[in-house]
Amino acid sequence: MHQNYSVMKLSITILFMCISINVSAQLTFDTSKPIDTLIQDFVGIGVTVSNVTFTGGNLSIGSFNGSSSIGSSQGIVFTTGRIDSLIATPAATFLSTSCNLSGDQDLNAIVGSGLTYDAAVLEFDFVATNNTFLFDYVFASEEYNEFAGSAFNDVFAFFISGPGISGKQNIALLPSTSIPVSINNVNNGATGSGPCVNCSYYHDNYNDTTLAFDGFTTPLTATYSIVPGLTYHLKLAVADVADGIFDTGVFLQKYSLRSVSTTSIAETKPQLMEMYFRDDALYVDSKSSVFHVAVYNITGQSVFEAQSNHGLELFEMNIPSGVYAVVLETPETIVNRKIVKQ
Repeated sequence: MHQNYSVMKLSITILFMCISINVSAQLTFDTSKPIDTLIQDFVGIGVTVSNVTFTGGNLSIGSFNGSSSIGSSQGIVFTTGRIDSLIATPAATFLSTSCNLSGDQDLNAIVGSGLTYDAAVLEFDFVATNNTFLFDYVFASEEYNEFAGSAFNDVFAFFISGPGISGKQNIALLPSTSIPVSINNVNNGATGSGPCVNCSYYHDNYNDTTLAFDGFTTPLTATYSIVPGLTYHLKLAVADVADGIFDTGVFLQKYSLRSVSTTSIAETKPQLMEMYFRDDALYVDSKSSVFHVAVYNITGQSVFEAQSNHGLELFEMNIPSGVYAVVLETPETIVNRKIVKQ
């Protein structure tokens, strides 16, 4: 249990199990859709998804629709509790559900000390048609404001993995930074009146009448550069920290998972590097004395990897004819290219 909770909610404190309760509200929720159908409320242009799974409470994920203060009227929401109409009650309502579920190992690693509980994890593979993918989201929590800066820093992350990516990278970051979005990294203090911690991205929702979460972020965008046509894996995960109460969730804007074309360094400055197949060898001139190169087939499987300290190399490789993605990494940049081997 949380200790030293000095500011209590106005309503009676009740811990709910993962059962459904219908309440009339401005927001409506649907938990009946199979996960393969539900994901289509998230997928937009230029992206194809497959192998969709969800791990969490039986009412911890679904679609939402209607008017509220989060800045998005439709999409998918998943939480450490349940997403039925209790969420759409006034902020004075105590939003806390214990599903008696375990946490997540990847989120445990982020927390460092303490364990996670009631993890809700949405995972899928995806293929994009352009070199950048992105989606829009809002992170919300009942831990705001009272537990900002405390050990009860409910955690979430968006992990991407696949060709050219080392391990799993968290892309739930504040704009133009490497700072993960979290309660302790985005808040306006334990009373809502400071000190400000990136509070330009924070909405204090304590007196709202449309959404029970006491606080949430402004709409944010997760984005990453990828190789078009290759298969990547995305894991969207949220969990309670140190206990299984005080719900936390993520709203994903409808149709916002999309792929766009952006101008990369390699496109604007082609003189920086050259890469092409010459018979059974890959020719690389990185214009940098040190580089790492990796080659992937169209399914995303690694077929070659090497490090060079010379800047210019001819790598012999016995691979079939076809289209390959080549990822060249130097101290200055990362370049992704599709190259045809005849």
